[in-house]
Amino acid sequence: MTERIHSTRLSLLLALLLILIGTCVVLPAAADDSRLEQGIAAYEAEDYERAYELLKPESEAGDPEAQYYVGQMYGFGLGVEKDLSNAVAISRDAAEHGHPGAQETLAYAYFEGVVVDQDYEKAARWYEQAAENGNKTAQRSIGFRYKNGEGVERDYEKAAEWFHKAAEQGDDVASLELAIAYHHGQGVAQDYERAAQWSRRAMEAGYARAQRLLAWQYVAGEGVDQDLDRAKTLYRDLLSEGEAQDQFALGVLLQGEAEENDDETLFREAYELFREAASQGHELAMLNVGAHYSNGWGVERDNMESTAWLLLSRAHGHAEAQMLIDHQLEYAWDADLEASQARARELVRELDLDVDDDQPFAQNE
Repeated sequence: MTERIHSTRLSLLLALLLILIGTCVVLPAAADDSRLEQGIAAYEAEDYERAYELLKPESEAGDPEAQYYVGQMYGFGLGVEKDLSNAVAISRDAAEHGHPGAQETLAYAYFEGVVVDQDYEKAARWYEQAAENGNKTAQRSIGFRYKNGEGVERDYEKAAEWFHKAAEQGDDVASLELAIAYHHGQGVAQDYERAAQWSRRAMEAGYARAQRLLAWQYVAGEGVDQDLDRAKTLYRDLLSEGEAQDQFALGVLLQGEAEENDDETLFREAYELFREAASQGHELAMLNVGAHYSNGWGVERDNMESTAWLLLSRAHGHAEAQMLIDHQLEYAWDADLEASQARARELVRELDLDVDDDQPFAQNE
């Protein structure tokens, strides 16, 4: 009887030992999970060498998350020598196992022709898979594919849908695209209020195009109350971008205020903005510089100089300039076509404008 009890106890102990051994067998998997988490943490902390050391074994074992990060490290040369072929191969393996980030990476490779042959259709398929799996970069990218008809049939409605999904996840480029879509009614019903909302969000993220669109909406009162002062502030903030369209737009607003108040200081500021925009080839700005010299707004009246700028405007394709040139030559006592033509050619060379040096300045010849 005692032996049987001891035998039973021994059997129980052996069974317990087997359970413990069995429990120990799963410990390496827990350690692998820990290594994956540590590797990702190292990657996010920009300790790429440590991240590679931790994630490489997991990648080789077939973990899609590890493969994604290792693919990124090979792609950008982070903690390891840059190897695009390896990056694409590893990303493909992870993409085929459903990893959204790897799918987006593979889509990019096909779109740009990195290692693989450029293939817009394959790029679009992978972008759409990644987008459906929630990757916001892919959602924005497939939006562009539908907008531009790259690898898929052009479809503005689908483009707007994907931009909306990406924007809701905080993608600022998608916010800008959505603002443009609502403003123009492209793929969505035209809605100036929503355009302003999305423009404001993209503007706050630093996108000049969004600020430019919102400034115009304040000028036109589209989706917001008309507010020329607010528009001027927005355009002034954009001057650091050095874009002729912003210089011209602010110049127009200041010109209107100057004419309303007969303010010489504002006339001068408007002139300087038009002159700056004109020097970049903006034909309407050239027309306005000519008008300033003709009327003596902010500068000394000079009909020769005025006609020279009008000739430049005409050479850049602005038809109205010809009517003003004819008016100058007929009514201005000091108009001198030959001198104005010479001055126009001088300005072309001085400002390095894209104009033929002779042909555009002929008058009725």
